[in-house]
Amino acid sequence: MLATALCLSAPVTARAGAIDSTVVGRIVDETTGEPFSGNVELWDYVYVSRGTTGEDGRFWRKERAGDYEVVVIRSVVTPAATSSLSMRTEVFSGGIDCDLHDVLVPSLHPQVVRVLDGAGTPLEGVHLTATGPSAGFVDEHPTATEDMECGWYHAPLGWATAVYTLEAWSTGGAFEYEAPEAGTLPEGTATATLPDESVATVDLASAVPGDGGWDLVLDDVTAAAPDPALDLWADDFPRHDRTTLHWTSTASGHATAVVTGYTVRDTTTGRVWTVSRGQHWRLRIDGLEPGEHTFELTADSAAGSSPAVTQTVEVVRPIDRVRGLQKTVTGRRAVVTWARPDLQGHTLRRYQYRISRRVPAADRTLTGRRLVLRHLEPGAYRVRVRAYGGPNVPASVWSRPVRFSVG
Repeated sequence: MLATALCLSAPVTARAGAIDSTVVGRIVDETTGEPFSGNVELWDYVYVSRGTTGEDGRFWRKERAGDYEVVVIRSVVTPAATSSLSMRTEVFSGGIDCDLHDVLVPSLHPQVVRVLDGAGTPLEGVHLTATGPSAGFVDEHPTATEDMECGWYHAPLGWATAVYTLEAWSTGGAFEYEAPEAGTLPEGTATATLPDESVATVDLASAVPGDGGWDLVLDDVTAAAPDPALDLWADDFPRHDRTTLHWTSTASGHATAVVTGYTVRDTTTGRVWTVSRGQHWRLRIDGLEPGEHTFELTADSAAGSSPAVTQTVEVVRPIDRVRGLQKTVTGRRAVVTWARPDLQGHTLRRYQYRISRRVPAADRTLTGRRLVLRHLEPGAYRVRVRAYGGPNVPASVWSRPVRFSVG
């Protein structure tokens, strides 16, 4: 999610009076020239005007005449990183209406820093805080606006200061974030809190260039097995032909080896399944025998597996498919009957049917295993039936259709 805020502040005493100053402009990316939306604030010591630009990046604010600075805060927020670049312009006078035209905001660039233990094992859960940019950044990006018009006065407006902040967590063995300098790392420290609560730190400056990014090595750390909080559960009414297990995995906040996947074991039968990282956190299992099954789930890594969590489920065999559908058609009346299915020891509650064409409810009667359809419109029909058991008993699959036509 890209969030940008533009604020106009007054470090110099505002010239309070009846005269209003209208300040307009547009926020654009310095490299691409593309606009972006943001929040806009126009400040003096007495009054503040707030608003939000549209996707075209344009802003329009009216305020009492005074001296102002423009501050643009450009932020990128992801689940694993928050980076923010704050740019402040030189002071300019808003004594009369001003058009800043395009406010040129420096671009942010994707950066990747891989995080490794002393043996080269990727780590996740490492915390990074950093600041920047380098001292010469403003010199490299001196122009805020190429032409600022304040009444008769025309002049460029320059950037005065720049501040960058970053907070990130390593996921998948790397920090991934946005930074204002493509080839330079910010100044910062990576902190690893291990499962035994010991803490290791390393200066980000120790990272060395690698393939497509940098490699940051924590020499004094040996990757431990992951220890996420796992939660495992099964679908309602587990059945032998398909039972679905679901789970969640919540990071513990410790720095550990990267989770590469998950293992599910049926301790009742000894069957084992593996699920790769990045897939849905669920597992569909076919062919379980009816009865009680206890499943174990672990998170796996190059350093070993997490402690297991368990879930016990009662697998039931559904009622067999309804078979032997027969039809008798007389004029615009049809009667469909079927054989009683194998209930697999369950109690039969009711039957459900499905008709391929609309038949009013008043013209349908279901009694036992006999369905009567009356006043049928001409055309072809298909009817299917299934059986429902008692509580916690899955319904049977739909029968094969019986077909007939009404002339």
